Amino acid sequence: MMFVYGTLKKGYGNHHIMKPAVFVGDDTISGTMYSFGDYPAIVAGKDIIHGELWKISTEQRKRIDHMEGHPFLFKRLLTHTRSGKFAWVYWFQAAEKLSQEKIPILHSGRWA
Repeated sequence: MMFVYGTLKKGYGNHHIMKPAVFVGDDTISGTMYSFGDYPAIVAGKDIIHGELWKISTEQRKRIDHMEGHPFLFKRLLTHTRSGKFAWVYWFQAAEKLSQEKIPILHSGRWA
């Protein structure tokens, strides 16, 4: 299971990489979301991050790992969603860069 919160969501630019994943439903996790403009990044925090759950294959996960720069730019970690499920989530690896470069926080937990 994968939780997506940015460009991999339905209707966004990288969603085609998700095919033929199976949509499970909307869900949320705890964290803090930042916007780089073209894409979001999340780090540990207390806001609610809104996203989608998808059932994916190992091959899809490998493609998404490559796109997300796992494990260097983003690291994929098994994360407990607020609905009680476990899903892979990509967490940003350079949290110190966010404050240094004054990247905007999206307290709404919604990117777009």
